[in-house]
Amino acid sequence: MAALASQVVRQYRDISPDKLLPFHERWLRGTFRPGIDTSALSLPRGNAKSAVTGRLVALSMVPDSALWRPGLETVVVAASLKQARILWRFAKACLPGDDYRWVDSSQELKVTHKPTGQVAYAISSSGRGAMGLSQFGTIYFDEPAALDPRNGALLFDAVRQSLGKVDGQRLVMIGTRAPADPGTWWPNLLDSGSGDGTHVTMLSAPPEEPWDSWQTIRRVNPVANVHAPLRRTILRERDEARKKPTLRRSFEAYRLNRSVLAYEDVLIEAEDWLRVESREVLPREGACVVGIDLGGERSWSAAWCLWENGRSECYAVCPGLPSLEERERQDAMPAGLYRQLAADGVLIVDEGRRVSKRPRCCKCSKRTA
Repeated sequence: MAALASQVVRQYRDISPDKLLPFHERWLRGTFRPGIDTSALSLPRGNAKSAVTGRLVALSMVPDSALWRPGLETVVVAASLKQARILWRFAKACLPGDDYRWVDSSQELKVTHKPTGQVAYAISSSGRGAMGLSQFGTIYFDEPAALDPRNGALLFDAVRQSLGKVDGQRLVMIGTRAPADPGTWWPNLLDSGSGDGTHVTMLSAPPEEPWDSWQTIRRVNPVANVHAPLRRTILRERDEARKKPTLRRSFEAYRLNRSVLAYEDVLIEAEDWLRVESREVLPREGACVVGIDLGGERSWSAAWCLWENGRSECYAVCPGLPSLEERERQDAMPAGLYRQLAADGVLIVDEGRRVSKRPRCCKCSKRTA
């Protein structure tokens, strides 16, 4: 088992027409080391994510390879079969000959090793449809950010909770951060980093670094350092974004793998928010002005308190039914987020109610009218 990672790297080199870059090799060794069942890789577009995934799928279909698991399926999960087809082409290129039967239609992507009946196939983004997965060796989750947050979180829960049914099962996720919204399950998973049973590798330009610096760009785009066409394309896009500021956000999201929204309608830029967080918190002095937003039915109500010196505080009230845990699941929020808000005193739970009473303002005894 300890030699599995080395075997995967060596055999990957054997089936791949391209040289394995040091960055990808380090990730492979981390992914297939003992005790790891969940691995995530995130880096900008154009850095061979689909190629690496497709070749790992192919390796799982080579008899007696390190990833060959007799009788167990290899599963590819993607937002659509059209998206899965991209990595499927890389897998097919590594498995020539008459030993494999390929099905590529609008309804199905599947390859069968004819002498043994071993199969690999793709499924689209249905969390409910993934609930029954059990007899598999590895699940490859391609471009998790392409799913909407609710369906993505449901699908992630379904596939990760399929692990452990058979010894040695793995979940491998590869994709950019964008277009996932900051604070949703995929960026939160990446930001949590490696831990017990989990290996996370991410290349992302820090927000304080200049977005258009070649030193910044090349550090998070390892393939651009060795592949001239990609380097020319990225530099052309950078120069266009310098001339047209509306293109900058997309460049940062997809070429720097930063946690920014890739579309134009953004409330506040990440660097502006970092400046807000760095400011000194002023004391409460005198009376404050309070703004109230009353929610209906299961919606939250909120109060914003603003003091003359610039201090502001925000509070929210939500019904106690459903529970905060259930709300987190329904809203596709990270587990524990709402409970932490409640523990911090920012979120007030109106226990036992499905529709909140009129909220209390700033945790004082006076109810708002």
